[in-house]
Amino acid sequence: MHATPTDQAAFGDAAHNRGLYRDAAQLYKNAAAHGNLDAALYLSHPPDCLRADPRPAHWAAARVSLSEPDDVARLLDRLREAGAAEQAAALASRAAAHIPLDHPGGVARLLGALREVGAAEQAAALLRRDPAARVSLDHPGDVAILLDRLRKAGAAEQADALAGRAAAHIPLDHPGGVARLLDRLREAGAAEQADALLRRDPAARVSLDDRDDVAFLLDRLQKPGAAEQAAALASRLAEAGLFGLFLQQQASQDRFWFGQEAGGSPSGPWGWDDLD
Repeated sequence: MHATPTDQAAFGDAAHNRGLYRDAAQLYKNAAAHGNLDAALYLSHPPDCLRADPRPAHWAAARVSLSEPDDVARLLDRLREAGAAEQAAALASRAAAHIPLDHPGGVARLLGALREVGAAEQAAALLRRDPAARVSLDHPGDVAILLDRLRKAGAAEQADALAGRAAAHIPLDHPGGVARLLDRLREAGAAEQADALLRRDPAARVSLDDRDDVAFLLDRLQKPGAAEQAAALASRLAEAGLFGLFLQQQASQDRFWFGQEAGGSPSGPWGWDDLD
């Protein structure tokens, strides 16, 4: 058969749904030989007629592609649910030694999966490869997730190193990601790194395209130590015609009952008689 691994996995699914278990298993075995995740997930928890045979799960764990840490984490979870401890341990060892470390969200989810399956030795091996120094900083929200996972894994030194990198170099265009990173830094007591992030003036640089994420960031800036940034972002919102969004985040909208001045401070009382 000259179908792609993706097509073979799809054909396998169709065969399984028609009760053609042998054909399905063959198609999935073919697809798994080329690292296909769907095939690996199927073989890690095959039909009852194959359930007592550990070889399908071994086949899947030994051949699944390591290019996507998220996929490996999913397969580890499936192997754990299926009680395939030996296969999970083998995959965990492969992943810890060879998984690419560029995507922080994937590394974070893999660390979480290793923890869930009790693969402490493999998690330690992954950490020895120093993902904190190597992950991309392009996605602040994923960096925030990895910071949390590193601390839960007891890798405080790596978490501190990543916090420092992120505070100094994270892109500031995405407000939701910046807000999540700021949250993690504060929760971890990384006040110095949080201050460094704020000194880069995210309020002046984030995109205003996503109203929900902008509202999220504005809420996080209205915490002690970030009042100046909150005022700057509120001013940008007003200039962009989004003053209502700013008002939604205020604990007391009465302060802005009469609107605001051009500089961002609440307007004093005025009425119809004050108009020309």
